[in-house]
Amino acid sequence: MGLNINNPDPNDHPRPSPIRSRYREAVIIVVKVENHHSPYRVRRRDGVIIVNNSEPVSVLLPDTSFGKMLRIKATGNCSEQNPVTLHAPDGKTIDGEASLVLTLPYSSVILVSDETGWLIF
Repeated sequence: MGLNINNPDPNDHPRPSPIRSRYREAVIIVVKVENHHSPYRVRRRDGVIIVNNSEPVSVLLPDTSFGKMLRIKATGNCSEQNPVTLHAPDGKTIDGEASLVLTLPYSSVILVSDETGWLIF
């Protein structure tokens, strides 16, 4: 006997509704930057950038939109001779400067954008 949509079986229990979160799941895009990627232009969806360099590397930050967060981590090869230089887009700054240079092994920085530039946290 088939299911009668107009007259459902009284013994058939309703299915539970799926639970929907009111919070969006965060998706963090992790990018590994090597020497041959320099200069690396950060894409809007990038969230974590790991720089594995054995020579100087430049990272070009995107234009700012309020609340965008970037986490940038240099590996053990980062040094005075092999720095990772972060460049703000034209007309914007990183805490008031046009660029930020990472020169210590395993150094990292968290940047958050406002509408005028990037802020270091």
